[in-house]
Amino acid sequence: MNDRRPYYNDRLPSLQTRLATIQRQLNRISLGRLLSFSALIAMVFLHGQAGPFVSVCIIAFLVLVFGFLVKRHIRVTDRKKHVQQLISIHNREIDILSYRFGQLDAGAEFIDVHHRYSYDLDLFGEGSLFQFINRTVMKKGRAKLASWLTGPSTDTGVMLLRQAALKELAEKKDFRLDFRATGEITIDNTDDLQKVTDWFNEPPVFLGNWFYRIARIVFPLLSAICLILTLVNSEFYRLLILLFLVQLTIIGLKIRTTGRIHGLLSRHLLTFKKLYRLLNLIEKEEFHTDYMTELKARFNGQGNSAHRAINQLSKLLSAFDNRLNILAGLVLNGFLLWDVQCIWRLETWKSRYRNHFTPWVDGMAEMDALVSLATFHFNYPDYCFPELTDHEVIHATGLGHPLIPYEQRVCNDFRIASEGIVVMITGANMAGKSTFLRSAGVNLVLAMAGAPVCAEKFAFRPAYLYTSMRTSDSLQHHESYFYAELKRIKAIVDELAAGKKMLIMLDEILKGTNSTDKHKGSLAVLDRIFFLGGTGIIATHDLELARSELRYPNRLVNQCFEIEINGAEVSFDYILRDGITQKMNASLLMRQMGIVE
Repeated sequence: MNDRRPYYNDRLPSLQTRLATIQRQLNRISLGRLLSFSALIAMVFLHGQAGPFVSVCIIAFLVLVFGFLVKRHIRVTDRKKHVQQLISIHNREIDILSYRFGQLDAGAEFIDVHHRYSYDLDLFGEGSLFQFINRTVMKKGRAKLASWLTGPSTDTGVMLLRQAALKELAEKKDFRLDFRATGEITIDNTDDLQKVTDWFNEPPVFLGNWFYRIARIVFPLLSAICLILTLVNSEFYRLLILLFLVQLTIIGLKIRTTGRIHGLLSRHLLTFKKLYRLLNLIEKEEFHTDYMTELKARFNGQGNSAHRAINQLSKLLSAFDNRLNILAGLVLNGFLLWDVQCIWRLETWKSRYRNHFTPWVDGMAEMDALVSLATFHFNYPDYCFPELTDHEVIHATGLGHPLIPYEQRVCNDFRIASEGIVVMITGANMAGKSTFLRSAGVNLVLAMAGAPVCAEKFAFRPAYLYTSMRTSDSLQHHESYFYAELKRIKAIVDELAAGKKMLIMLDEILKGTNSTDKHKGSLAVLDRIFFLGGTGIIATHDLELARSELRYPNRLVNQCFEIEINGAEVSFDYILRDGITQKMNASLLMRQMGIVE
């Protein structure tokens, strides 16, 4: 096994050293700020002793020094946060590689008990595949990754392109880590960008209106002229006050509209800044695979640079936020029609980029999801990328479940040679039937998402996967367990009857009825599946059902998990064998647990 934990452990000391260096730099800058501010205060009180001109020059110099140090402090603080986040990411990856990931996002809102396979395969929730592989930093990226797992493409071209992209991204270690660290620093609300999109479709408030076109230039110009005249001759102050009040009146007429637009956009300011930083990383990186070069090109389509546009939008919103300071807002609006100026610029930005914004966000979400899958590939280099085939449904060597630690995982070879074959898997309780079904299902989902799978070799043909493993009753809908299971089976049969090429996975048909009825019903379901040309894997305790292979020659294949019984001891090897199981263990286990004597 190629263990990546040493890679992350080996990088931690250098990151800690970088953090300590940055902290010393911050301490020096803080000291410089304190000294420059103290000197500035001293010069304000002592300016008369050095002469007016010299005092003004020194004060101006100290103000510039202090301002420079403030900006420098912000930049270095950002670097510190970035390195702190990198350290956190490295420690988290070590935990995940040690299968300690219960504290991570489980994607609980994506749990859908009615989905055709995600609930049965534990794709979401505590201890799920999503919790294990998700590294997204955007809510839209998170949703994109979930959609790739729940609605994977059956287009072989898409899968191959995505495989190549993941291989390229896996090698770009620093890019992936910087992308994640940059994204994790800022709280994300990209799932709420629909309101911004709705604003794009609203008619402009100021742009195109002749009055505001003139007013935004004329009134600030008149204010500047009157201010100069007032400094020369104080008699002009009345005109200056009149202009001030007139501009506040103009602002007041649209205060609700401007307040609504400001509230809508400013709450996403941090998200826009985050997008800008992520775009900056993408723009600096070189990609060579078709998928990645096309994805990067989306951010520069038709001569419109997403990097520059989002940066411009962030600056416009930062300037607009000055209205939140009551004093600054009063002065800016009274002399410069600040709200009008900001809305005008925002509407100009909107008119140019409205058709590009949603594709940019979607492209970023796609990059986000790709980084997650590429990290999964990097962390598990022994996992293979599937081969796509036109004939075999599945042909796997060393197939295992990715959520079972390497030391505990037992891998098996498995094959469904062609369509129309059903593999019947029998075995005792706890022998490994259900785990194997989930292993095959989870790896098929990963394969169709373009990701590597937990196997030495894996060839498959993309299929419409449908499972019935974990049916539950519903008090709310007045459904018994048995009825819920029947509905699930009916949905599968209806899809087959409609001509859908499917791979079915069933864990014990008709669990909710008595054994005689269960056998007859299971046989009827199996007849229907074969009649409709179905392909699948069925786990069962019903040995008589498994013995019906003569009824379906060359179409029903029996495999099993056996157990070893040595007196009162039961052992499991979880190895898949050909044939029908010969040993059951329910009564023995009950005796071991003291349930029966």
